[in-house]
Amino acid sequence: KESVEHLSMIAKSESVIIDEGSLKLIYEKSGGSMRDAISIFEKLISSCYGEDIVVEKTERILGVIPEKKLGDFLELITKRQVVEGINFLDSLWNDSINVEEFLKSFAYYLKELMIEKKSPFTIMRSIEIIENIFEVMGKFRYEEDKRILGYVVLHKIIGFQEEEEEKLTGQEKIIEKIVYIEKKVDIKPLEEEEENNKVVERKIVITIEDIKNNWKDIVNESKRRKMPLISFLSTATPIEVVDGIVHIGFYAENRFHKESMEKPYYNDVFLGVLKEKFGGKVVVKYD
Repeated sequence: KESVEHLSMIAKSESVIIDEGSLKLIYEKSGGSMRDAISIFEKLISSCYGEDIVVEKTERILGVIPEKKLGDFLELITKRQVVEGINFLDSLWNDSINVEEFLKSFAYYLKELMIEKKSPFTIMRSIEIIENIFEVMGKFRYEEDKRILGYVVLHKIIGFQEEEEEKLTGQEKIIEKIVYIEKKVDIKPLEEEEENNKVVERKIVITIEDIKNNWKDIVNESKRRKMPLISFLSTATPIEVVDGIVHIGFYAENRFHKESMEKPYYNDVFLGVLKEKFGGKVVVKYD
């Protein structure tokens, strides 16, 4: 606070009109160093010579993430809009905004809201989200596609909220999980199971219309079994069925999603959903 007041005094002595938002950004960018803050301030005066210094100009000149984008991301998280959150992160990437820097700025933004008691989350939950962001940034610091950091952060935050919600739904959810587990357990001998699977595989006939008509249910069930699948499948499109093989397409910019789906960790879950939905093994190729 003292540093911001000192900068304000300098601005008045130099007859420079600068808003409070810009002063706060200068302080944050300086890391608390008064010398660096003055140097940044001089840069702004030079860039905005003869003009009022407002926060929008300051953000652009200093390369700071606009507060509106931080607010938009917070709203998506609060509403648990996973697909929209993924699209938002992709738009940052396409606009050449550093996603890692964005996440760091979002952590500081949430911290300020928490201090001002304006955060939509509790204090402990806000701190946990900030901790999750820096934990993910540390784990993925060598990852070239920084969107992955954002996807994982979304999963951690929104996945946690859904887990908490499930804890409050009572016996109905517990029974549902028990039924699901019972479906997964097969007491038949392995040889008999394999033979039955072979029979089912020979009989199953599937069309692209079958996939498209049930796609929403398939995606939702995949998400229920493994949360990150909603991130990957939200950018996928059923294309065609050729020689009994279902082709699922991804755009070039979603290469990471395609490669993730090809990994057994996710692919096996997705194939399990298809098998249960259509009553037999479904062969899938990701294009």
